[in-house]
This record gives sequence, structure tokens and C-alpha cells, in this order.
Amino acid sequence: MEKQPSILDRLQTPSPSLFVKLQKWGVVIAAVAAGLTVFRSNLAGHDIFLPALASKVIEVAGYISAAVAGVSTLPMDDAKRSGKSVFGAIVDQLLAKVVK
Repeated sequence: MEKQPSILDRLQTPSPSLFVKLQKWGVVIAAVAAGLTVFRSNLAGHDIFLPALASKVIEVAGYISAAVAGVSTLPMDDAKRSGKSVFGAIVDQLLAKVVK
């Protein structure tokens, strides 16, 4: 049985390109949501209020995108880690499951 990599190993190993894109978009959306939250607070100081639904949507979008950005740092690109092609890494994983 292959040893599972630690969280530190996962953070140091390159992530697959899909998860890199998810991480970048998650950070961007979280930053926009944080900016809108501050903007909403400034508007409230001038007696201009956003609807409660819009405020909740902004808040939830910020939480979800921050979680996506955080979790997307953990997947590992097995091909880059082992130095094999993607196809070779997939074949190795399938063979390891069959041999069990």
C-alpha cells in the first residue's frame, strides 16, 4: 500500500492546472466579496442600505470562494510528483488498485 502524502507534502507539490485556476478564481471572488462588504458598510454609514438578500449573497459568496481557494491548494499532480506522464501515472494507479 502506498503511503498517503502529508498536508505539507501536498502544499509543496505542484497542483493540477484545474485546481490552480480554481484557487485563483476563488481568491479573486473572495476579494471582490470583501470589497463589496466594506463598500456596503460605507454606504450604510451614509444611510444608503442594500437589500438584506444582496448582503447575504455577497457574504456567502465570499465564504464559499475562500473555502474553494483554500481546498484547491491540496490536490497533487501525480505526474509532476513522480516525473511520469499523466497517462503513466493513471496506469500506475489502476495497476496498484488491481494488485491489491
